[in-house]
Amino acid sequence: RNLYVGDSLKWEVRRYRFGENNGTLVAGGNGLGDGLNQLNGPTFLFVDRDHSVYISQYWNLRVMKWTKGATEGIVVAGGHGNGYGLSELFGPQGLLVDTLGTVYVADEENCRVMRWTQGANQGTILEGGKDQGAGARLVRPMGLSFDRHDARKEQIFDDFNDTSKTSTRSISSISSTTSNGYIEIYHNGNFSIVFSIF
Repeated sequence: RNLYVGDSLKWEVRRYRFGENNGTLVAGGNGLGDGLNQLNGPTFLFVDRDHSVYISQYWNLRVMKWTKGATEGIVVAGGHGNGYGLSELFGPQGLLVDTLGTVYVADEENCRVMRWTQGANQGTILEGGKDQGAGARLVRPMGLSFDRHDARKEQIFDDFNDTSKTSTRSISSISSTTSNGYIEIYHNGNFSIVFSIF
């Protein structure tokens, strides 16, 4: 069992095994910056079965994947500056990754949820977007979860509307095995904590 902690004040992610006090650095730890070995505003974490850590970085406008033992990450979503284009993110927050390596991210400031297939240079909008009518628009979505019993459903936590919304649009390819033993148990502006049963 492992506990993963993302620290926005130290710009790092650490893995703790039960009984450890200092933990093991798994991402960042090289000061504030936008280099591939640095973090800036790590907000949400996702850890897959291979112990790769996915990190949404609010201020670096990207999602990074750090494989186990890596000294730098790989950009898997965003990373092309601040904007509304399909290759851009503006304040990435909650994220999930399915068994195919597809990344789903709540793009907070763009008021949308995006999907990035593995190796893609741009994503697709699944829900929301600033061009939506006022009734359909998400307002600063923060978190995501998938329904383990119906793989077509995603749950979007909409911060400023103070609601959650269930959607089945364009999500039929999500594997029901997305839930892989890792659970995000805490998040605030400075820390994200993910618990692993593996």
